[in-house]
Amino acid sequence: MVTITSDILYQILYEFMYIGALLIIGTLLRAKIPLFQNLYLPASVLGGMAGLLLGPSILNISPIPGNWISDMSAYPGILIIPIIAAAPLGIHLPTRKEFANSVGPHFIVATSIVFFQLGIGVLIGGLCCKYMPSLWPTFGLEGFAGFWGGHATAGLLGNTLKGLGLSYWEDAQGVCVTVATLGIISGIVGGTILINWAARKNYTTVLKKPGDIPPELKRGYISDPAMQPSLGRTTVLPESINTVAFHMACILSVCGIAFLVSNMLTRFSIPILQDFSVWLWALLLMLAVWIFMVKCKLDWLIDKKVVSHCTSLLMEFAVCSAIVSLPLKSVMAYIGPIIILSITMFLSTVIICVIPLGVRFLPDPWFECGIATYGQSCGVFMTGALLLRIADPDNKTDAISSFSLSFALCSLVAWPYFAIAPNIILSYGSFTFAAFTLGIYVLLGAAAIIFRWIYPPASKRIS
Repeated sequence: MVTITSDILYQILYEFMYIGALLIIGTLLRAKIPLFQNLYLPASVLGGMAGLLLGPSILNISPIPGNWISDMSAYPGILIIPIIAAAPLGIHLPTRKEFANSVGPHFIVATSIVFFQLGIGVLIGGLCCKYMPSLWPTFGLEGFAGFWGGHATAGLLGNTLKGLGLSYWEDAQGVCVTVATLGIISGIVGGTILINWAARKNYTTVLKKPGDIPPELKRGYISDPAMQPSLGRTTVLPESINTVAFHMACILSVCGIAFLVSNMLTRFSIPILQDFSVWLWALLLMLAVWIFMVKCKLDWLIDKKVVSHCTSLLMEFAVCSAIVSLPLKSVMAYIGPIIILSITMFLSTVIICVIPLGVRFLPDPWFECGIATYGQSCGVFMTGALLLRIADPDNKTDAISSFSLSFALCSLVAWPYFAIAPNIILSYGSFTFAAFTLGIYVLLGAAAIIFRWIYPPASKRIS
């Protein structure tokens, strides 16, 4: 067991101070440079890029010790554990009517895209491995992890591969960061184009012309205090405990139990279960805890908005540290397969999944739900939320609630399947995994057709 000294703790603190400074730099870059505003790039991505540029991989002028970069490469894999664990906490379990009218079709479409992206990504990865033997056998998982999961999920992939004792985990994490960067840019640029087109075609419910996009979204801040939204409900009084601290304590406590469970299973060599990652146990335990709280009528203690802010805080540091620690030399060695994977992921997701499934099967308002799902599929949840905010600046539609709940439910399917994906690929090969996963996608597509036959949409769609 490693002894944690005060010097190690101070170094961790210094490293987080440095990441914090980069986040401030990213915020300023977003606020002042029109190019970054038009691309809607998050401050964590811009700050990470600034750190990468100034770091030893490129200019080598940042005043930090060389071992900091190695330390920061581990942060995404650690921070992603509470981020994933918090997914079930605070979710609203839909009624039968809510599921039929909005959440159900949204959930089926979102889950279909998950299995499609996993299948097509691993299929492309397997083909690339045939012509480039230096690639690792699980190459292709970076497609789904980068596009659907985003930068922080690079740490999740690295954490999972590292836990399996695979030496290429850091290269896979770096490739995933690169794919996520390409994904989020293509998602935002493509989404903005789609919103402008839809506004001109009168497909949008609220936005009537492209010029209606609020300038605050581009700058990344709201200067009028009266217009600044609330962080959430104060579910417990500060005289007892700070509300944010209480929510974070709930998340971290469950993560702690997950570590104990994982260590116990490893210690007693329990087959199959010992191979599950800590973050998967944390997700499953949190789901059990939340169901227990709902059954005991203690759900009033949790505010989903506060939970979201807790995980967003961790996400900002995870994304920034993932980009700063990007192994640039390794990534450049695989730039060809990365570009092939990214282009295929983007085009196939939009042409085969988002457009045919979204237009026909998503609930009303179909375009707002569709643009949010598109953003999620080509970036992260926040990319989808951003595009929805552009299309519906004041949340006048119910799209955000349908999108948020379907994403939370979809995560409960996506992350467990992603956790077992490396083992299946290593045991049976990329093509077997891809065929099985794409088969699930076809079944979900059939389920969407049946669902819409039973519960037809109210509005007329694009033919």
